Amino acid sequence: MPTDGGLESPLGSPSETTPDVLDIIADAENRNPCHDIQESTDGDRWLGGSTSRGALALGSPAARPFAIAAVFLSLLLVGQLVFHFRTDIAISVPRLQSPLAMLSDVLGADMPLPRRVGMLSIEASDLQVDQERKQLLTLQVTLRNRATYAQAYPVLELTLTDTSDRVVARRLLLPDEYLSAAALAEQAFPASTDVDVRLWIETSEITAAGYRLYLFYP
Repeated sequence: MPTDGGLESPLGSPSETTPDVLDIIADAENRNPCHDIQESTDGDRWLGGSTSRGALALGSPAARPFAIAAVFLSLLLVGQLVFHFRTDIAISVPRLQSPLAMLSDVLGADMPLPRRVGMLSIEASDLQVDQERKQLLTLQVTLRNRATYAQAYPVLELTLTDTSDRVVARRLLLPDEYLSAAALAEQAFPASTDVDVRLWIETSEITAAGYRLYLFYP
């Protein structure tokens, strides 16, 4: 109840604050406001330090075997790529052909001849019945290698057709079947060269009215 002398002081007003409460407030103000944050930062620093100690430094002796193995595997991969694409590399950089051929010899492998079918063409072809032996067909073909480097000889595919252009027979002609002995001895289709082919094909049970000729690499 209010007294006659004036109004009652509200609860919690400064007039009712005890000395003990003031001491607690003063003690809180004197604390370091960054104390808890500093502890958290120290914890993070400890965690970071433990992680860095667990990592393997690149220049440390323990890491050297891994570095040597990585370099060795990289060189091995490069060597395999060079060996696999040695023919293409020799075409692009002709001066490397001899070293690559020596590498093939050391590894006990042959230096494959290029097989770029786009640089080959059939310049002329003719298929006629042999006048002396009616059961034989005479195939004459002129092949051209338009590349500036020697290539492997292609496979020829001869297709015989009837009067309706339907296939009645098909045969694959390998280089050792259609090349002369001299051409086989060279084993390579010389650069910028034409090769004439003449071949006799037996067709005792086939009646053919036309043909198609195609070259490719298997």
